Amino acid sequence: MRRVLVAVILLVLIFASCKPEVEEVTIEENREVLLAYLVNGEKDELVAYEVEVHTNDLTNQIEHVLDVLSTGVITQKLLPTIPKDLTINQLEISEGNIIVHMPNDIKDMEQIDFLLCRTSLIRSLTSIEAVVSIEFYVDGLPLKDSNGKVYGPFFKSDVIVNMESENEVVKSIHLNLYFPEQKGEFLIKVNREVGIKSNESIEERIIKELMLPPEGHNLMSLIPQETVVKSIYVDQGICYIDFNEAFRTEHIGGSTSEVMSIYAIVNSLTDLPNINKVQFLIEGKKSESFTGHLQFDILFEQSLDLVSKESKIKD
Repeated sequence: MRRVLVAVILLVLIFASCKPEVEEVTIEENREVLLAYLVNGEKDELVAYEVEVHTNDLTNQIEHVLDVLSTGVITQKLLPTIPKDLTINQLEISEGNIIVHMPNDIKDMEQIDFLLCRTSLIRSLTSIEAVVSIEFYVDGLPLKDSNGKVYGPFFKSDVIVNMESENEVVKSIHLNLYFPEQKGEFLIKVNREVGIKSNESIEERIIKELMLPPEGHNLMSLIPQETVVKSIYVDQGICYIDFNEAFRTEHIGGSTSEVMSIYAIVNSLTDLPNINKVQFLIEGKKSESFTGHLQFDILFEQSLDLVSKESKIKD
């Protein structure tokens, strides 16, 4: 009996010694995390959402991002930012630059929605390592600003990001802006919805918007294009705005134009709840007169007598 047991043990040892060694192989997963920027439920902020892709193919990565941007993420209450009919077929990809041919109905989007769409595409697609810049075309032509100037390529650095939350903050805000009519008799109230970035001064943005009169309404801007806001701040209800010398020297002049240009700014700024009066400065100093007619070193208050009671425009 002992001989049988010994024989069995020897057989087990022989088979065990003949078992081939198993080499451990580590398979690295081809995984990359991209960021898709979607709009929150209040439509006042773009939020970064992580998108996992398992491919290094640029076309597939772009398709993944576009799919998320066009559908949103219901579970996170994040809304889509681009039309569903924007597909990879409408993109030209060449050496790190992407030309996006926007659908024809993009013109029907509200201004703030188009701003969110454009910003979302720039920030999301440039999260792909191989993508450097984005250009936009509408109806086969490059996208232009309100002055007819082609925007050209947008780079990742052109989109300001809140680094603490990795959110692209673009808040929607309604501004009441006052533009002189062509005849120079009245100011016309224009309600305009704009996107304000997290680090952007609303007061300075108002000045920029006042340099862009709405098209097709016979309104104008009397702020010279060479104008630079050197500083602007609010203290105890007074908005102090410091312009460069060009604000005065490049002005067209004339008593009526002086009044209209000054109160276009004053009425627009004092429409904000935190501003009651405006103090103008030129190169950091008060000046007695603007261009020779209007006293300029006083505190200006809102004057609705100059505003047309009949005409209001939503831009």
